Amino acid sequence: MDIRDYAAADKGGSCKGYYDRFLKALPTVKDLAEAEEDKLLKLWEGLGYYNRVRNMQKAAQQIMVDHAGRFPDTYEEILQLKGIGNYTAGAISAFAYGIPGNRQWMAMCSG
Repeated sequence: MDIRDYAAADKGGSCKGYYDRFLKALPTVKDLAEAEEDKLLKLWEGLGYYNRVRNMQKAAQQIMVDHAGRFPDTYEEILQLKGIGNYTAGAISAFAYGIPGNRQWMAMCSG
């Protein structure tokens, strides 16, 4: 779960400010990858579970180094990103690229 998940699940709108502030400060994968940890943690402050944002940054760094700054477009490559498990990799590959993820994910979504 990342800041977009919090924003999407936030019925009262209290997370929208966090989401807007985060994207304003770090609008690109490169910005996230290069952010100082203090700045990153300050932007995440109030959302808790700081490992999420640390993993987001590590994934952004992987994207910059291993994928020339472009988000990977296969299930297998997405799964290799720090903090991304089977379910999330399946969801990203299905929704962003229209390709099926792993069989477990497809079974969870259809049943």
